[in-house]
Amino acid sequence: MAVVDITLLSGLVPDTKYLDQMANGVEEYISSYEVKKGKLLLYLETIPYSVSCLVFPARQIVRLGLMQPADATLYDFYDPTTRCTVSYRPPEQNTMTSKLCEGPVCTCAAGGCPHEQDVLPDNLLGDDRTRFACYNPIVDYVFVAQVLNKTSLGYFDKYTMSVRIVYWKNDGDHAGGDEVRTFLHRSSCRLQLREGTEYLLMGKSGNIKHGAGIAQYLLSDTTWIEAIPSQTTCGLLTHREHCKQVKSFIEEFTFFGCEM
Repeated sequence: MAVVDITLLSGLVPDTKYLDQMANGVEEYISSYEVKKGKLLLYLETIPYSVSCLVFPARQIVRLGLMQPADATLYDFYDPTTRCTVSYRPPEQNTMTSKLCEGPVCTCAAGGCPHEQDVLPDNLLGDDRTRFACYNPIVDYVFVAQVLNKTSLGYFDKYTMSVRIVYWKNDGDHAGGDEVRTFLHRSSCRLQLREGTEYLLMGKSGNIKHGAGIAQYLLSDTTWIEAIPSQTTCGLLTHREHCKQVKSFIEEFTFFGCEM
């Protein structure tokens, strides 16, 4: 038996009715299939010697373009090391937009995956945050935000956060303290923000508002994401310097911004 493991392009889901026909029809092109989060697995009893093309329709559940390439892997079910992987992308003249959209308003969903800053041991210098915020890439917002919950939106992970303080921004969002904002990233990315944890978030603008009127931001490789240690953690010797640095940055940036 062989398996075709297809990573779906962001924002698309396969037409399961058509897949049912492929599995249960007279020809039985596939023996079965599974649709997992962001993936489609096709199970084949045999692999034909001649070139074969399995075609299935997909529908768009999230308006998204500038899609990142995805992989499709064919491997032996009993010996997964025997495999072949190819990359694919939508046609250049695809009609999908280049945005993640909410109604008529969109934000660009291109870019790499976000990652959480590795703060120990001594992986961050004292002025790394300032350089990121003020020089490269020059951010539009600096938030301290606490994760309230995590849900899924199509092929995106969505975090609802309480923005505790907005330090500096220039993107048209007028949040004060303790206001709810949502942050999204592609679910294929490995980022896992922890519920109840506070984070220092810095990034570029491009927020959109969803149906409830709450601003939401896309997390990407140009977003600074750093967990803010709890008071208990800051009491540990190994974390004291990090706690001191992040607290100092937040306090100084609050008053002076990039002029500090």
